[in-house]
Amino acid sequence: MGDFTAALEHDYALLRKRLLMLMPRPGRKGTGIAGLTLFRGERAARLESGFCPPSLGVTVQGVQEVRMGTETLTCALGGYFLTCVGMPCSFFVREAGPQQPFLSVALELDEKVLTDLMKETVTECRAVPPAAESGLHSAAMASDLLGAFLRLIEAGCDRERARVLGPMIIREIHYYLLTGPLGRSLRNFYTPGSLCNQIAQATGYMRAHCRERLRMDALARLANMAESTFSRNFRKVTSLSPLQFHKHLKLYEARRLMLSECCSAANACSVVGYESSQQFSREYKRLFGSPPMRDVLQESSMQKR
Repeated sequence: MGDFTAALEHDYALLRKRLLMLMPRPGRKGTGIAGLTLFRGERAARLESGFCPPSLGVTVQGVQEVRMGTETLTCALGGYFLTCVGMPCSFFVREAGPQQPFLSVALELDEKVLTDLMKETVTECRAVPPAAESGLHSAAMASDLLGAFLRLIEAGCDRERARVLGPMIIREIHYYLLTGPLGRSLRNFYTPGSLCNQIAQATGYMRAHCRERLRMDALARLANMAESTFSRNFRKVTSLSPLQFHKHLKLYEARRLMLSECCSAANACSVVGYESSQQFSREYKRLFGSPPMRDVLQESSMQKR
């Protein structure tokens, strides 16, 4: 994906070397930079499932697949993906092995940094597409963006550099995103009053209230749209209807409770608002491929390897 230059090849090689040093075993690893996460996988498998905030993902080695609703995107060396709206997502490693592990980096987007930069960048970039669009995108990597990521990871290895240089490099990365091929999409989601921004506000509300019953007419009013218009635009952004999105939020939250808080399937089912355990188990299996407790046992086993 994308044309490789000498600068790109050099920085990818340095990134691989650094990530292999920081992550000698498979799994995910936080850093000294808030919102920056590293991943390593050594076999084709689901890497992670959960609520994904607006973020940027960079594949450094191997191939990964991102699923957001019914939409699937494949990202390999030379490209990056961008989630412009918070969504339940699953990430799969498609190409990896012990001798050549999958390596990737993810950085959460900072809304304040984006909106500040949108006011400062050139007028020609400020045009916002009038229509709703998907919240999941990919683009070819640029040497300035990859170089900034390399410097950010290096800064994260030292407490003082992370504190002083980290925010500046993160701002630089956001600038490259705004002025790059996906800049118009980012502006579409972060310009108040745009269709995408209104849908993003609604998804944020749904995330915060995922355990509750939600009325679609109330959500449409929150987005300042007629219910039919809201539903149509919501599907364009998330690839799901509002009801499907809400269901996915509940199931991802139940999975988080079972994995992170050692909650039983029965308790998780009740906490997220399911009245029928059979329906919960059926819909959970349809989304994740295994019944709740079997899925949790498989995930726990993978994390211990």
